[in-house]
Amino acid sequence: MLLVVVNGYVSEENPSKNAFVHSRVLGYLDSGIPTRVFVVQKKCKKSEYEYENVHVYKGSPDDLAKMINNDDSIRICMHFINGDMISALNKVESKRKVFIFVHGVEALYWYQRIFKGTFGNMRLILGFIKYSINNIIEIRRIRRFLNTNRHDCCFIAVSGWMKEIAEKNWKCNGKFRWEIIPNYVNNSRFPYVEKNANDAFNAISIRAFSSGKYANDITVKVIKDLNENDAAKNMSFCVVGDGPLYEKTITPIIKYENVSFERRMLQQNEISSWHQKYGVFICPTRQDAQGVSMCEAMSSGLVPITLYNTAIPEFLPDEKLKCRNETEMVRLIEYLISNPDEYLRLSRKCSEFISDKCSKKNTIEKEISFFKVDSE
Repeated sequence: MLLVVVNGYVSEENPSKNAFVHSRVLGYLDSGIPTRVFVVQKKCKKSEYEYENVHVYKGSPDDLAKMINNDDSIRICMHFINGDMISALNKVESKRKVFIFVHGVEALYWYQRIFKGTFGNMRLILGFIKYSINNIIEIRRIRRFLNTNRHDCCFIAVSGWMKEIAEKNWKCNGKFRWEIIPNYVNNSRFPYVEKNANDAFNAISIRAFSSGKYANDITVKVIKDLNENDAAKNMSFCVVGDGPLYEKTITPIIKYENVSFERRMLQQNEISSWHQKYGVFICPTRQDAQGVSMCEAMSSGLVPITLYNTAIPEFLPDEKLKCRNETEMVRLIEYLISNPDEYLRLSRKCSEFISDKCSKKNTIEKEISFFKVDSE
C-alpha cells in the first residue's frame, strides 16, 4: 500500500487544501495502486473521513508511526515534510523507502517568502515573526534528519527551480536521488475547449487572497491600467477568490462596470466550468514552484498572463508569454485582443503543452515507476 502523508488535505470544509496532492492520489487509485492518505498533526485526535472515494486518516505522529509499524508493505510518500513527519519516521522500527515531495514552503527560508503585504498590520507582523522562528527550527530539523536518518529517502521536486532551492537550503546537494516531476493536471477534469477570437476579451483570475505571493495586487493594477485606456472598452473581467487581503486588494477596481467578483474559493469540480466562460487567465505570481492553477487553466485552453519568475518559465511554451512586469502583462493582453489568430494559436499551444508536460504519463506513471509499487 502507498501511504500519502501530508500536513493537510481536501475536505468538504476546505476543498482547496493541497488539492494538487488529491489529484495525484486519484491518479494512483485510477492506476490500480492501493492508496491511503494520512494527515499528521501534533496533538491531533485520531479520526477518519472519505473525500471523493479517498480514505483519509487524521492523527498524531505517534498514530502515524504505529500505522507504519503495523504494516511492512507500506511505502511512504510525504508532501511538505515537517517536524511532525520526522518525529513519526524516527519512531518507525524498520528501514523504509520514503519518497519526499518538495513543493516550496518546507524548503524556503523565511526571508525568501517576504512579499508585499507581509507586514500590512500588527497581526500579520506577529504571525510572520512566529513563522520565521518556526521556519528556522524546521529547516534545521530537516537537515539533521537527512544527515542522520536510517531510511532510504528519495526526493521528487515539481520543478528544476524547486530542486535547486531545496538542495541549497537543506545542504544536501548530491547526497540523494532526485526526480523532477510536475504536479499532475488531469485533462479529463480540465479538458481543452476550443476558443474563439472573442474569448480573448474575457479574462478571469482565480486566486487565494491569503498572501502577497499570489500577486493579486498586480492583477488589480493590470485591470485598472486596461480600463484607463481604450483597450478594455469591450473587455470583461472576473475576480474569483477570498482571503484576508481580499477587500483591501480589490478596492481600486470595484468602480468598474466590466469587473465582476465572486468572493469564495471554488470547489475543484467547479473550476473547469468557469474556465469555459473565459479565454484569458490572469495569474501573476511573486514565487511559484509550478503554478498549478495556471497549468489547469492552460489545459482548458486559456492563455496565461503571468510573471516570468522562479519556476514559471518551465511551464510556459512560447516566448510571447514572457512578461517581466505589469506593463508587459497589459501589452500582452492588448496583443491578444488585437491579433485573434495569435490568440487562438497560443490557446491551442498552451493546452497541448500542459497536456503533455503534466499528463498522467509524465507525472503519475513516472511517480509509480519511481515508487516501484506493484499494482497487483
